[in-house]
Amino acid sequence: MAITAHRPTGPLTDPDEVTSVTSADVAATGDVAPPPDGDGSSRPRWLVPTAVGLGVLLVALLVLAVIFGARTASGFGVEQGRAAALATGRQAAVNLTSFDFTTAEADVQRLRDSTTQNFENGFATDKDAFVKFLRDGKVKMTSNVTEAGLLSYSGNAAHVLVAVKSQVSNNQTPAPEARNYRMDVSMVYQDGRWLANGAEFIS
Repeated sequence: MAITAHRPTGPLTDPDEVTSVTSADVAATGDVAPPPDGDGSSRPRWLVPTAVGLGVLLVALLVLAVIFGARTASGFGVEQGRAAALATGRQAAVNLTSFDFTTAEADVQRLRDSTTQNFENGFATDKDAFVKFLRDGKVKMTSNVTEAGLLSYSGNAAHVLVAVKSQVSNNQTPAPEARNYRMDVSMVYQDGRWLANGAEFIS
């Protein structure tokens, strides 16, 4: 049997109806996605201010770390300087009160090595007479520090109060006698080290 197809002579559907149905479908179902913003990224908008905030926080933390580190280093430097001044002041007090007639020259030189030129000039002219006095009198004097503390400190100058206990003997008193001294040792920081710049015995 032959089947004859008939071609429609008009539109299959009314255009207004098509438009109406399509709009209704979109409104009802929401299946059509909105056009992408900008570069098409779907990144949430809150990420941008959050990233900026984190960046600012990181910079602030770095600044605080630098400031804290600088203050810590400065504080450490002050404590180190105070400790060095105190230790050198203690040794200077020992050098000023420790002599042996058998090593007189070396003892005087040790004292000179730990003092400034200004302090050294005070006894340099009497060096030979002092060595002769030690040898002729067979003087021996040994000392140790019993107490010491900083009276003042300014970074390049300090005063160290030192208490020293000494044992003294000579050709007239061969048996050592105990003697106690207290002195204010003036210190200066010079050429990268602490040096004694003067000493005053106090009662």
